[in-house]
Amino acid sequence: MSSPADRYAAARRRSRGQLATFADSLGFELDPFQRDACEAVEAGHGVLVAAPTGAGKTVVAEFAVFLAMRDAH
Repeated sequence: MSSPADRYAAARRRSRGQLATFADSLGFELDPFQRDACEAVEAGHGVLVAAPTGAGKTVVAEFAVFLAMRDAH
């Protein structure tokens, strides 16, 4: 049986490189702030995105959910 730390590390390894797959599904190009934030999330860091309403902050949250759903399977 693996430890929680082992399972977490395995999930992080599985999620690496998923930004391109996610971005391709959007139908538009990510802005630099979205790409930077998503790359940080993919690397396992927390992010705080501050931008005007309608700028696309939700895309970063959607990417986090995308990674979580991938790890759940």
